Amino acid sequence: MLMACPAQAQTKIRVLAYPFPPFFNEDNRTGLTTDLIALLNNLQTDYHFELKMTSPTRRYQQFATAQADIIFFEMPTWGWQETTLGFEQTREIMTGGEKYVTANQKGRDQSFFNDLTSKTISAYNGYHYGFANFNANQHWLRQNFHIVLHNSHERILDLVLKNKVEIGVVTLSYLKKYFYANPQSRSKLLISDRFDQRYSLRTLVRTGAPINVSQFEQLLDRLKQNKQLRGLFIANGLEDQLTY
Repeated sequence: MLMACPAQAQTKIRVLAYPFPPFFNEDNRTGLTTDLIALLNNLQTDYHFELKMTSPTRRYQQFATAQADIIFFEMPTWGWQETTLGFEQTREIMTGGEKYVTANQKGRDQSFFNDLTSKTISAYNGYHYGFANFNANQHWLRQNFHIVLHNSHERILDLVLKNKVEIGVVTLSYLKKYFYANPQSRSKLLISDRFDQRYSLRTLVRTGAPINVSQFEQLLDRLKQNKQLRGLFIANGLEDQLTY
């Protein structure tokens, strides 16, 4: 009599995500990260990727204590190289960057963005910014800039539009999605030509995780070959930023 063989258990991979629109929207748990998790889980049966939420400032500790295994759309220069955490990084997946925005008022042009030290700024708490030499320490930022930190990109733009701060710093990818949903706001904002910083976003894999960089890149290669990776970026209006 033939005995049925039990199905092989999937290896669980915990994917760390913090509020970083359009990569992850905390309010409804949507974004490129959750969409990529779904594609990876539908692609194969060896691994099961699951979302683990955190905050920008807590993500390092989650890796250090092995509470998570992998994080998408990151840069090692965003505080990771300053830690003793062991991690590997994939090849570049996408580019991007952050831009300065201000209310589009008479007399304002690109020269308005030349000196940020004299302006009131709204930025995202826990993020690393080029204008601050990538120092994300709240106390240091408030000592050196007239800065207000928030946990919402929408709130940052709202403060700019209401003239409560002079400059906001937001990701170019978020701006694209924001203007798609709010086309009437495009003429109300002046966007800097220059970037605060340019992204070279990759996936970071914790040393000792149940998947390594080579194994993860093999999955990305399959998503690239079947056109699903590009389809994901097209659906989010970010096709021009995909480099993998």
